[in-house]
Parts: sequence; C-alpha cells; structure tokens
Amino acid sequence: MHGALATQYTFEPGGGPSYTVYPLNKYYDKIINYKENYIGYKYGENAASILVDYLYTYNNRFDIYSSFETVFSGSKSPTKDIAPDEGTNFLDDDTLEKSFIYTISANLYFKFFELNLSANLGKIFNELIYDDTNDCFVPSQTDKDLLNVDVGFKVKF
Repeated sequence: MHGALATQYTFEPGGGPSYTVYPLNKYYDKIINYKENYIGYKYGENAASILVDYLYTYNNRFDIYSSFETVFSGSKSPTKDIAPDEGTNFLDDDTLEKSFIYTISANLYFKFFELNLSANLGKIFNELIYDDTNDCFVPSQTDKDLLNVDVGFKVKF
C-alpha cells in the first residue's frame, strides 16, 4: 500500500526554479498534461492518492500484477507563483477531481521471448481541465471513462 499527498502551491516556483519539466503549461496551442510536467509526485500539488497493489511471481515463468488507485485532486497552477504569504490550502475547492483506476497485467517468460499484457480500467469524475484565462488546471463538470489495453513482447538475443 502506498500513499502520497501535497498541499496546494507545494510545487510552485516561489521566486526560484519550479518543480516542473517545462516552465509553461502551454506551448503554442499544445497543453502539457500536468502529470507529465511535475518532477516527483506525478499528481502534483493539491492532491492525495492511495495505491494498493499486489505482485505474484511463479518460478520465473510468469508474474501477475494488480492494483487499485484512488486520487483526489484540486486546482493546480504548477508554473505560476501565486501562493499566499501565509496559510496552507489542501483540497478545499468546491469541486474535486476524483479518479478510481484498476490495473491488471501479466508477463509470461519463455527462453528467448517475453509476452506482456496489461489493462487499465477506471473512471475520472470532474476531470481537471486547463483554464487558459487563469493559466491553471481546474476541476470541470466532465466525467471520463478509462479503458486502456496494451500488448507487448520482447525478444532476447
């Protein structure tokens, strides 16, 4: 079991370098997903998450991994220095993004070959969207269903 949280404004520049890969949230007309921009905790500031997972390995022939993750997230402004001089804010928005994601994967090992199968299934309520006017990510009224299936293989020489 894993857990993490960060208060609002934790990763903001504050007059120095920020904790982001890119110094802006948007380049030209492309919005950079905040999960791909933070250095460290991928959900960034104003978020709390819990991950419960399990890995079973059998005799170096196969392994099965399963996890369930829950994330609560409020508004974020990773590249702006707008923190107040005093006080701490944490998940105090009227609406929060809430995500629930189940993952299962299996790896099968052969002499010179490896087969990988994985799937993510979940739901995001009040998905965070980029607010161009305020240059931040805010919870919306939009829900999103998640389904992602991956198949891969590896050949060893």
